[in-house]
Amino acid sequence: MTRARTLAKQETILDAASRVFSHREYHEVLTEEIAEEAGIGKGTIYRYFLNKEDLYFATIVHGFEKLHDRLGRSLSRRSSPAARLETI
Repeated sequence: MTRARTLAKQETILDAASRVFSHREYHEVLTEEIAEEAGIGKGTIYRYFLNKEDLYFATIVHGFEKLHDRLGRSLSRRSSPAARLETI
């Protein structure tokens, strides 16, 4: 029986990868370290991502998506263009 992939598990992996990749260069990071940081088995990473390069790219995109969401929430509370620019 194949385990179902979940968005929550993917988020866990991406958050763990962000932490690990932020401390070392890409070529120095092992997927085992990311799995350990996420509290999962190494094989679980490969159910969600084709390889380390795919995970790295997804981690970068995930970071930009989080930044976009945070900026969107902050900017929606600002009425003037000057206040929005200051927030950015």
